[in-house]
Amino acid sequence: MVRAVSVLVVTFFLFQCGSTPMTPPVRSPSLYRTVQIPGHNLTTSSVIKTAMMDSGALALSPGAPEELPEGPNSFDVFKNGWLVINDPLTHRIVIYDSLGKYQFALQVPFSVSSLWLTDAEDLYIEKATTGEIFDINRQSQIQPVSHNIKSAADQSRGKFIDFNHGEIQLPHRRDRGVPAIKVDFHSDSSKMVALYPLTLDESGNMYIVIESFKPAETLAIAQIIRKYTPNGALDAQIDGVPMDYFIIPRDKFRVRNGRVYQLLPQREKVLLHIWNTN
Repeated sequence: MVRAVSVLVVTFFLFQCGSTPMTPPVRSPSLYRTVQIPGHNLTTSSVIKTAMMDSGALALSPGAPEELPEGPNSFDVFKNGWLVINDPLTHRIVIYDSLGKYQFALQVPFSVSSLWLTDAEDLYIEKATTGEIFDINRQSQIQPVSHNIKSAADQSRGKFIDFNHGEIQLPHRRDRGVPAIKVDFHSDSSKMVALYPLTLDESGNMYIVIESFKPAETLAIAQIIRKYTPNGALDAQIDGVPMDYFIIPRDKFRVRNGRVYQLLPQREKVLLHIWNTN
């Protein structure tokens, strides 16, 4: 009789566990790698600029009392892990391997404010003074682009509902009737103040940035990066994203092959932090 009751209890327990699917734990990827690229404090000397034309060092301007620091502020990542970074002070686009070793540079006739790679790995650049978009090849030949080639994520913003809730939607997902990603943010000390999409990868995973602050300590903004599965489940969260930018990049983050890259210019070097969310 006792054995029969025990079997009944175990069977009931297993039934209850099976009737409510377990939510997989949210992964917290640690920093996978930091790539360091040398910088050079640039002066007005044309000799220094000429010496840097075939150099892997990136030009950095320290700024002045009424002048912000200037330097690399945009980048992207090739499918093989190679890096492409703008060098606006020397009118160059510089390419490195996945470990930051200099490969070659493309010379352009103007300062580039932003760059990005398409799915086919065509490289597009934006002219700083006019916002015009150009296609550039390995021979530094540029052609103007007339059509809109910005990604859906570049044209979308998150919907902030309150300090704990928000939504992320992309136009093509909405057009197909795919529900928005529901973002829940719960913290004992921090409040969410903004959210925006980074990208939608080839597998349908959505990467987003959440900005938050701690009212009890300071108004300094902290950033969190999250990865959501195609069905909207939170899969991974990167906390403690560094915010010590010497130059504020226009394009802070890129995602390639499940890895999140952060461009972090410093006073005398440029860092790229990499997290692996696979």
